[in-house]
Amino acid sequence: MTKFNENINVEETEAYKMGELMEASREVQEAEASRPIHEIFGCTVEEWNASCDAFDRAHDAHGLRGFQGRAW
Repeated sequence: MTKFNENINVEETEAYKMGELMEASREVQEAEASRPIHEIFGCTVEEWNASCDAFDRAHDAHGLRGFQGRAW
């Protein structure tokens, strides 16, 4: 018997396993999308807003060219 005429259970194929992994990943992403952004980053709303304000001030002061070479 060769690989072309062998009966293979579809659940044993790599494609099936990848499909299961992709579905699980999609479920995690959907759950994360419903969480507020500040909870994802582990801070309060006030801390999140303060960090956004700091970024906006830096952007206003330097423009995008001022951010070159920085990690953020």
